[in-house]
Amino acid sequence: MTEGLELGLELNTSKCELFVFGGSHQDRVAIEQKVNVVCPGILLPSRSELYLLGAPLMEEGLEEALRAKTGPMKVVSKRLCLMHAHQALFLLKNCLCLPNLLYILRCSPVWKFLEVLKEFDEVVRSSLAETTNVQMSSEPWRQATLPVGLDGLGIRRTEEVAHPAFLASIHSVQQLVPSILPGADLDSETDLASTKWTFLTTADPPLPELRHQQRAWDLPLLKNSHDAIVSAASLNTKARLLAVSDKNSGSWLHALPASSLGNLLDDNTLRVSLGLRLGAKLSGPHVCRCGKMVDELGQHGLSCKNSGGRHSRHNALNESLRRALAAAQVPAILEPPGIFRADKRRPDGMSQVPWKNGKELVWDVTVVDTLAQMNVVDSSRRARSAAEEAEKRKKAKYVDNGQQFSFYPVVLETFGPWGPSATELFETVGKKMLEITGEDRSLQFFKQRMSIDIQRGNCFSVISTVKDQKGLDEAFFVLDVTKEKSIP
Repeated sequence: MTEGLELGLELNTSKCELFVFGGSHQDRVAIEQKVNVVCPGILLPSRSELYLLGAPLMEEGLEEALRAKTGPMKVVSKRLCLMHAHQALFLLKNCLCLPNLLYILRCSPVWKFLEVLKEFDEVVRSSLAETTNVQMSSEPWRQATLPVGLDGLGIRRTEEVAHPAFLASIHSVQQLVPSILPGADLDSETDLASTKWTFLTTADPPLPELRHQQRAWDLPLLKNSHDAIVSAASLNTKARLLAVSDKNSGSWLHALPASSLGNLLDDNTLRVSLGLRLGAKLSGPHVCRCGKMVDELGQHGLSCKNSGGRHSRHNALNESLRRALAAAQVPAILEPPGIFRADKRRPDGMSQVPWKNGKELVWDVTVVDTLAQMNVVDSSRRARSAAEEAEKRKKAKYVDNGQQFSFYPVVLETFGPWGPSATELFETVGKKMLEITGEDRSLQFFKQRMSIDIQRGNCFSVISTVKDQKGLDEAFFVLDVTKEKSIP
């Protein structure tokens, strides 16, 4: 310290900490007193207060560290209700739940304190229910905590991630830690956590070269959770779970909820979209305008003959596809007249320049209900089956145009899956947009937009099953006296 002063360096002892490992209590106290003489004001943390780079070093401090995260989460949950529900869900999923604790989960054996983690997860659960206005009972909540690719929302439970996070982290530093601390014993902690993980998954540990990957430890746990949900599901629920597990079904959950991008769902649309995906309660039982009963899941509106959202959804999907083609420098028009003069069939759109083999692109959009009575049996066995069958019917309708046009039946399902032709067309459009714009995420953004259009149409279809929806629209019109007409 004296030499440091000569160089102009002064140690601020009030910001330094001293902790003595090993020895008897008297020895530790004596050492602390001697150091305090040389460094007056030095901090002497207890075992529960000892932190390194934000993570507790001792198990005695883990419970307090976790509760320190739970308290602010309760405060933030109340403030999320002041935002748009879609934006609140995006923040909760990507910033406030698992990302808030992942560092501690990887640095410390938090898996030994599952009860405290459950308290944090319950705060997240109540926050999700409050911000989205969706009842998070046991089944919807269990599905919501799965990744988007496994029919969930990606709001992972910290108690499920604790084991994979710690095991991946400790295996990734097994070579580094002994070189820094030769006496460190990582094997005992590793064996203890691995034994517990094996008990939970009834699976063998990952291959040695994969043990540093959190995904390798996480997948068996996820598979068990997903299989448990599917095994107890009814025919209708199995069809729904298979559909929302499709890689394109959850694209809207990854979209940035910004109104300037057209991606922001209103609160009611988000509520219906989440309810349909999770099988949560959407409304009370009531009689649809068509005369049939609608249960609390509200799924009847998706296949009802009087569905109110069918036309708006159809127009939105066609417009999004036309705009994507325009971004790829393929101008197109909607509902081109005079193509099939014999029977006056009119497809939904046609490109104005050749698309493939010197032929113009012609497409026709159809959205089929995954859970319709004619589709639910096949949908419960294989995802995308409803879209594939509808695509065959659409091709048969336009079977005579193969010589003149390059025809694509764009068939989508209400719960998200795409037919083969739609997938081929969208991916080709995405590649063309990439070539023109240089944006690597062009296809991703396009998928998100199409997925959002489906969600908006689904919401309108579900809500339109209520007979009387007359509002106060006339209260939002004023009379322009100068022009003697009403304006919105």
